[in-house]
Amino acid sequence: MKNKWMTGALSLFLLIGAVVFLCFGYVTVFVLLLALWYLLYGFTSPAYAACRKKQTKQAIFWLSVTVPYFLLPPYRTIYYWTRAMVAIDLNRQDAAKALSYMDRAKPQSLLREEDRSLFYFYKACLCVDVRNLDEALRCYKAAVGLPHSRELAKQYKKILPLLRALQQEQGVAGEIPAEV
Repeated sequence: MKNKWMTGALSLFLLIGAVVFLCFGYVTVFVLLLALWYLLYGFTSPAYAACRKKQTKQAIFWLSVTVPYFLLPPYRTIYYWTRAMVAIDLNRQDAAKALSYMDRAKPQSLLREEDRSLFYFYKACLCVDVRNLDEALRCYKAAVGLPHSRELAKQYKKILPLLRALQQEQGVAGEIPAEV
């Protein structure tokens, strides 16, 4: 909770500071504060929102003008997660590439537990696509173990038959959770 407050406070401070300096004619300071805000936050939020709305071209644009190296950890995770979603939107058969983006992300840095749960579920789906049962089960259990909404719980149930089919296909014994 402390990180969430600090991230929001830093963003608000930078933006308000930039506007105040602009009002007093300090354009250079305004530009520097705006540049600092861009480096720390980038355009990951509009890219993620565009991707969730299936506006892939817009998401690609926002991702292309964002530099991931300087982003704060939660925003870097959202950046790579969005890159993975865009990769799948562009080519459904490219789950391995999407999974490589997901592996670069650090889900523990996400600010909300429900976001972490959704992240792990999305990664579990990609692991099923690339036929990696162990990682799919690990991610699925992580997703189910974190707090999530009822709506997400309904989605989580849909992957169980796929996990069971993959388990049978690979001839692996073990338990697949019965329910969410």
